Amino acid sequence: MIDNLVIEKRINFDKDIENSNDILVNNIKNKKILIIGGAGTIGFSYIKQVLKYKPSKLTVVDINENGLTELTRDLRSSNLLNTFSKSASTSSKDILISGVFIN
Repeated sequence: MIDNLVIEKRINFDKDIENSNDILVNNIKNKKILIIGGAGTIGFSYIKQVLKYKPSKLTVVDINENGLTELTRDLRSSNLLNTFSKSASTSSKDILISGVFIN
């Protein structure tokens, strides 16, 4: 039980995000954001956080085609895109998910 408490305190960034809220709003709201490597677990978590701050456009690039497909499906099935498009006076067309494939 003590080990779980220590782990939760180490990975809980809510207080840091709350303390930096003004900085995050000033640097993300109504700005164009590029996320490279967004199809993985960490990238998707980052995207969810960024969308809360209402960027005007979000572009996600990754080499993992399956991950991008899953990301697209997850974003469409969540309410994050609805919040994003209503709050920024834009549409979900302002989210571009791209794959970069190198042989």
